[in-house]
Amino acid sequence: TGAAVDLVVATSTLRGEGQQVYWWGTSYGTRVIQRALHVVPDLPTGVLLDGLVPADWTFSEHDLGVDAAGRALLSACAADPACADRFDAAPIEIAEAVIAAPRAACAEIGLDRRGIQTLTGRLIAAGDPYSALVPAVWHRLDRCDRADRRALEHLLGALDDEPLADSAVLAPVMERHLAYAELWDRAGPDLQDFETSLRLAVSTLGVSEAMAVQAPDWPVVPPRDEWRGVWPTTSVPVLALHGAFHPVVPLSRIGGFDGWLEGATQQVVRVPYAEAMALDRGPCGPELYRQFPVSYTHLRAHETVLDLV
Repeated sequence: TGAAVDLVVATSTLRGEGQQVYWWGTSYGTRVIQRALHVVPDLPTGVLLDGLVPADWTFSEHDLGVDAAGRALLSACAADPACADRFDAAPIEIAEAVIAAPRAACAEIGLDRRGIQTLTGRLIAAGDPYSALVPAVWHRLDRCDRADRRALEHLLGALDDEPLADSAVLAPVMERHLAYAELWDRAGPDLQDFETSLRLAVSTLGVSEAMAVQAPDWPVVPPRDEWRGVWPTTSVPVLALHGAFHPVVPLSRIGGFDGWLEGATQQVVRVPYAEAMALDRGPCGPELYRQFPVSYTHLRAHETVLDLV
């Protein structure tokens, strides 16, 4: 809420007379804007949200969200003959079989069950072009001959040599503090529940599990206010975009936005093949961004699920 108040104050202070102001939020920013709309419901001219985080989402869902994204990628592979023909069975069945019994030759290079989950989870979380490698990685993990091992070892080395996130902009302690304060289910599953879920996952990063381990010893967890987990009420135009391959929040989890954004100038758009941000995938996301400030009175004319094939 403190960050939301900062946004409200900055908008009110810097806005010129008669000036239009649009709030744009991605990922955690979509939660901050939800909270800011609690503070002052109709302050901005419009709101654009990309990569949605529901009002009641917590990091206890993170691991299974990565797994859902991995399964969505494999389902897309199954629907594409050029991809599916590389597998001897349904891609998701191959992945589940490999996780249940990793090939010994791959386990020798660190790709046991947990190593495989982490490798594919890292690729999914990094997004395109890394995530496009996921079906090919599963194909190699299934076969795991000498050439496959060399390719997989090269990939592991490349990922270690070139981190997939810019460490200069990360603040791990603050990130964890914010997560426990606002984005953690204090009465949620225990560590054993996470471990059980992870045994069945084909891809994950173990974030939920790690947070469950550390949560009891986190020194300070600030109190929560009455707006946590509650959708705001607003009449301003809102365009909310979410990718079908979002690496953490699956499409099945954003239904709350449909119930929240029911106004004539409010719309949720599901963007196939987009990942963390619709803006980064093809011409569709950028075009919706461009049109929004001038055409939000006609938002309901947009299809709620776009066909980019």
